[in-house]
Amino acid sequence: MKNTDQKYIEEIFSRYPNKRAATLPLLTLAQERFGYISKEACVWVAELIGVSPMEVHETASFYTLYYLEPVGKNKIKLCTNVSCMLLGAKKIEKTLKRKLGLKKKGTTEDKKFHFETAECLGYCDKAPVMQINTETFEKISDEKVDEILKKYE
Repeated sequence: MKNTDQKYIEEIFSRYPNKRAATLPLLTLAQERFGYISKEACVWVAELIGVSPMEVHETASFYTLYYLEPVGKNKIKLCTNVSCMLLGAKKIEKTLKRKLGLKKKGTTEDKKFHFETAECLGYCDKAPVMQINTETFEKISDEKVDEILKKYE
């Protein structure tokens, strides 16, 4: 971890009634620093909050926002819930997989992108929707996929 992280960790702890309650923000910090939640990251968080690494791993494995193995730098999530599907998400999914060279969800060979679908991203009124990292793209079309991907190459 970076030296500046210690101040941030202390700030995280100040927001919670006990250290264990800070598990998710610490997992998020670890993933930001390492790219995924490794065994070492679980040990690090466990030592900070005073639980076993297995308890941290169990928590991380429950949430889909945490990756337990290395993934591409840019994480793409395409919503596949009803609104998005009705407005073209399936076609967009096929286009994304073709352009990324993937047959199913996963990470590209060059490690630039990781693609997966999401049950709901919560933007039904702006469907179809996808996110890359923390940026949300609304009312996307099959034709907009190239333009969006170029921003992250």
